[in-house]
Amino acid sequence: MAECAYYFKAEFISKKDAQMAQQKITEFIDQATRALNFYQNVRSDMPHEEFWKKFGEAYPLVYAYAQTLPEYLHGNREPQVLSGYLDFGQDGNTVDVEGTTVQYSDSNVWHNTNWGYFCQFVEKEFRAIKAGCGTEEDGTTSLDSIQLYDYVGIVTNLLKHPELFPVLIRVHPDLDGMIDILTRNSKKGTRHEKS
Repeated sequence: MAECAYYFKAEFISKKDAQMAQQKITEFIDQATRALNFYQNVRSDMPHEEFWKKFGEAYPLVYAYAQTLPEYLHGNREPQVLSGYLDFGQDGNTVDVEGTTVQYSDSNVWHNTNWGYFCQFVEKEFRAIKAGCGTEEDGTTSLDSIQLYDYVGIVTNLLKHPELFPVLIRVHPDLDGMIDILTRNSKKGTRHEKS
């Protein structure tokens, strides 16, 4: 079986929210690892209804996640819908918090695994502002290479709306000096446009 490195990162409103999510994500990955073993061992030996009942009782977080997968949503109740969604690796790595960011990586994940729905699940169920993932097969080489936001687009859009600068200062006082610079540059740009 071909494995490769996978990387996951999620941003939260506060460090406290990130720490709470770290516990939930750790529990989720633990359940997913056990659920994958259960799935691989009994998927063809058990009637579908019985499989999902036992699966839901043993792995409630992963069962909630399974119900968000496209195949399941379209009525497919065969256990095979889980194939490619439950592998979170064999390295035994921990889920880490760095500031308001939760991150996880593993170098032994089946290369056809899809973590995109996991990212959506983390945003919806664990209230992440944004979650993203990547693999070494798509060119992601580290957790640092996962960009959750289009910063150039954000700054470009902010510069179009200098009336929002005072709001930003109230929301995040550390931005005060940067906002002054942006305001001066924005006003200079406005003068040039008028002349």
